[in-house]
Amino acid sequence: FLAMVRSYTVGIDTSQFVTAYREIGEDRNFSFSSYRYEHGFTLLCKILNMISPESQLLLLVTGFFIIFSVGYTVYKMSSDVALSAFLFVAMTNYTLYLNAMRQAIAIGFILLGYCQVIQRKWFSAIFLFVCATEFHQSAWLVLLCFVITLLPFSWKTFTSYIVVTVICFVGSAQLSASLSAILGKERLYDPTFMGANYFGALIRLLFTLSIVLLCFLYLPPRRPASGGRSNLTRTASLYQHILMLWLLFVALGVRVEILARLSYYFGAMVILIIPFALRSVPQPERSYVRVGFCAVCLAYFLIIGIARPEWHGAIPYHTDFSSVANIFRSIFC
Repeated sequence: FLAMVRSYTVGIDTSQFVTAYREIGEDRNFSFSSYRYEHGFTLLCKILNMISPESQLLLLVTGFFIIFSVGYTVYKMSSDVALSAFLFVAMTNYTLYLNAMRQAIAIGFILLGYCQVIQRKWFSAIFLFVCATEFHQSAWLVLLCFVITLLPFSWKTFTSYIVVTVICFVGSAQLSASLSAILGKERLYDPTFMGANYFGALIRLLFTLSIVLLCFLYLPPRRPASGGRSNLTRTASLYQHILMLWLLFVALGVRVEILARLSYYFGAMVILIIPFALRSVPQPERSYVRVGFCAVCLAYFLIIGIARPEWHGAIPYHTDFSSVANIFRSIFC
């Protein structure tokens, strides 16, 4: 509800999407090539303009879809729904989704896609992943990494991820230069912005590293049984790959901020992975570990909310009920 009735001032990028919505609605010679956004997002804006020219409708519909996709995924896949709901807010996923609208929609499709992966419904999973790319082109990363996440996970795999992460972190400047040359851009990031954000990015990396290590403490790689991999083992391997990919892109994002955005696709799944990892912890230790995870995430939320509120622009939060009312006036009056 808060995502649906928020003002366009909530979220750094929200105002540009609202402006795009209005421009698309007023464009009498509409064509996809006229706009820099992906076809899915552009088409959504065009269809919603047929219902109402009020840009709040875009926030209402996208806010509903994003929260629905997260809620449905948590309900279907989480071992602890209450914990996942808390983590969704405490890990700043919620405030992120109030800002990065297009990528949040893409993440919503990806979460629904992973629901299908767990059920071994490959066609519908691929379809949902492709839908995600129609709202944010970086979602192709998930399709590229999809095959990797289906492979068995061992301690050798864990070590390989660590080595690759360290190499990419140390050589991030060279990697950035190579990507800039491939994409035909002068540079991938603003050095002034990155200098101001460096300390906050390190906090994010330390937070990610602590969560990954805690998860592997209770969800270590295991050898598959002689009879082959069970569904539980496959799910564990999938989650272990996702954790390491999350850490890899967060590490890259310390010095090249735009690459940190790629971590959002994998970080979204962590609200499911932590409850899954805690399944193996016996009581009463599980309650203490659960509180420990919550404390780490809450501390991170408070640090980012106080020290780096400009990251997502969701603090302070404002509502816009008058624009919501205008939607119904434009439809029924």
